[in-house]
Amino acid sequence: MTAGLAALVVVVLARWFRPRPERPAPPHGTAAGIGPRLARSAAWFVPAVRRRRERRAGLAPSAVADWCGDIARSVRAGDALRFALQQTIPAESQLRSATDQLRVGLDRGRSVADIADARVEVATSRRGPDHLGLACSVLAVCGRLGGSAAAPLDRAATALRQRAADDQERHAQAAQARLSAHVLTLVPLSVLGLMALADDGVRGVLASPVGAACLLAGGGLNACGWLWMRRIIDRTGR
Repeated sequence: MTAGLAALVVVVLARWFRPRPERPAPPHGTAAGIGPRLARSAAWFVPAVRRRRERRAGLAPSAVADWCGDIARSVRAGDALRFALQQTIPAESQLRSATDQLRVGLDRGRSVADIADARVEVATSRRGPDHLGLACSVLAVCGRLGGSAAAPLDRAATALRQRAADDQERHAQAAQARLSAHVLTLVPLSVLGLMALADDGVRGVLASPVGAACLLAGGGLNACGWLWMRRIIDRTGR
């Protein structure tokens, strides 16, 4: 009896701890339970949303500060300001695209002051803080007056990092307002959806003309409130 019980325990343990065969990995670009078409749609949609959000947010002051710091280190190492601008390519894609015209202008023989002044004129026609415009103002002065540009660029990088810290502080202070906007927007829609799924009477009211009109009016007011809260939060975060 004891030997049979021990043998049963050994068999159960051996079966429990046996090596399991590896499952074949899903094809590249697909995930478990997601079809290839849906995976391709997600692979296109997510980067598009990310790029749109980055364009809407504008250039980050920390990225411009890092770019100024890299140029200052190159100048301090003995490179001319023109050569440092040509060779220092930002790592951030949006800033790299915004500074392409500066490098193209230098390659065509224009001076540092001319291309920086042209970028500052473009910056003055836009609303909100233009962090690249501040860096280009410093570059224009350094290109026009000469001398070492390392110290002015370092001070510009310090000012831009202070802007980044201020933006992060305002973003943290507006977190409660953003959460309230999400709650006030999503909770009514979620409750309405649950009630429509659970109650035939609610579905009947929503299918009637009066119910549809109330639904459209409520949805419109909800959307207006969301946009208004978002506008207030964006103004506060600047």
